[in-house]
Amino acid sequence: MAKHTQAPWAIEEDHDEDIRETVLIHGAADAQGLVHVALVYTSDAFNGIDVEDAENFKEECSANAHLIAAAPDLLAVCQKIVNGIEMSEQEFAQWEQDLRAAVAKATGNTD
Repeated sequence: MAKHTQAPWAIEEDHDEDIRETVLIHGAADAQGLVHVALVYTSDAFNGIDVEDAENFKEECSANAHLIAAAPDLLAVCQKIVNGIEMSEQEFAQWEQDLRAAVAKATGNTD
């Protein structure tokens, strides 16, 4: 099975002069630059829908973008759980910190 794009994954928002919005997820940079993982939405998708529906769509897409960008972090924490059920108190504290950070990233709560 192929491996996923190297972490970290991040959300990239692009707004051009034509008021076109694009939200992408990119992975760690390689020698050629950023590796695009997913196109979450582009404002071209808003054509033909009313403003309220467009705002709801943007909010949902933003939540999806956070969840997608957190996927490698969530996977890493799950792997730690599966591979290290028995761990020291210090390892558990680090695991808990990593888990909280991954959930915060997935939900967009980075405060």
